[in-house]
Amino acid sequence: MLTDGVLVTTLRPNEPLPMVVHAHNETSKIFLKTWCKNHKDFIESKLYDVGAILFRGFDIFTPEDFEEVALQIHPQLHTDYIGTSARFRKTEHVFTSAELAPPYPIPQHCELSYAKNYPSIIMFACMIPPKTGGETPLCDSRKVYEDLDIKIRDKWEKKGITLLEKLLPPKCL
Repeated sequence: MLTDGVLVTTLRPNEPLPMVVHAHNETSKIFLKTWCKNHKDFIESKLYDVGAILFRGFDIFTPEDFEEVALQIHPQLHTDYIGTSARFRKTEHVFTSAELAPPYPIPQHCELSYAKNYPSIIMFACMIPPKTGGETPLCDSRKVYEDLDIKIRDKWEKKGITLLEKLLPPKCL
């Protein structure tokens, strides 16, 4: 679907995660910042429904570029990182990813789910595409939870594991 200068699709038919916003005719950072600011409700709605949005083909080359766009999507970005992986600050709100050697995969996880105040939104950017491989696997943890055997979910809830609250969007609770 072409909407206000961007093409909105998905990566795979019948799989909504992630929604993909492609640059159409205009690829500039200024265009993307303006588009995000003017479509904030659309972005929030899609993040809530789908869980992830991938922006492709825009001129975002530096951590500063990424931060400028990210602030249009979520103006209250945090300036601290409380995780356990070694990361380095690139800008006030942008940190490097986990500093692991390329052959070590990062298993699927719910980012900072152990934290008392876990993030409601996480943004990633690829500044230097790898020569081979490279990916950020995504899954909808709400669906993972739904697919768990009810006995496991009941056991978790009886033990006070609050993963349910972290997986379901706030409007579902």
